[in-house]
Amino acid sequence: MRNIEIEMIIAQSEYVSVSVLNDLSNHSNEGIRRMVAMNPNTPNAIVERLYCEGTDIMQCACARAKSISIQLCNDIIHNPLDKVRETLAYNKFTPLSSLETLANDASSDVRRAVLFNDSINLSIIEKLMTDSDGRVSKQAKKTKLLYCAKQGIEFDILVKDPQQDVRKALLSNEWITIDALNALTSDTNKTIQDGARRKLKELKFKHAMSVADKFILDNEWEDWYVSVEVEANSVVKVLVSSTEHKVPREIGGVHFIVKQVEQTINERIDYNV
Repeated sequence: MRNIEIEMIIAQSEYVSVSVLNDLSNHSNEGIRRMVAMNPNTPNAIVERLYCEGTDIMQCACARAKSISIQLCNDIIHNPLDKVRETLAYNKFTPLSSLETLANDASSDVRRAVLFNDSINLSIIEKLMTDSDGRVSKQAKKTKLLYCAKQGIEFDILVKDPQQDVRKALLSNEWITIDALNALTSDTNKTIQDGARRKLKELKFKHAMSVADKFILDNEWEDWYVSVEVEANSVVKVLVSSTEHKVPREIGGVHFIVKQVEQTINERIDYNV
């Protein structure tokens, strides 16, 4: 392995000493100096000195620093290059106060990048939901859903959100509950109402099919037939029949009904989807 490759590995190591990082920060190879800038053990003074080198690649590396200072953030915020400010907006170690400033940046790409930062708060998200740039406002509405999910904000609050696009985006959320979907079927927007009904029907279908599959496996049927009926009231019925019994088994709504030649078994199953 060449010396340059070894030095590159050292510059990225979390176990390297500050004195070694200081030496490597003066290396003739810019790639090594960039690694030093992004090393979490590198002191702010070294990162700030590297930033002053002036090359856009180096400045972006410094904007990714894990040990970034408020002073350096302020310098980057006023950097004329959009991509340097955008890099700072993506950096999860960027202080909240700097993110608030970047949310007002002249570049829509910078403002949008703020929405992908894990350190963002709800105030910034809601501000960007009304951004003049459509890409930014659309992303802000998606980010709000993710933020609320991480913060434990319940769906029953989100279904009442004044922003129509937030309520609409709920329909594509994989964790949405049946109660939330039922609430959205009464939404003031017809598109959301129809979408909620389709989603409910889809979830009921999947649940009914899973119950049917379990029944087939439990009874060890080798040959079986499944047909699906979706009624107007969104109740899903799955008819399962085996070549052995020649008698259909009906699964629908809340009851799982098994009819056999000699006996009838009614087994109640909670229909939680």
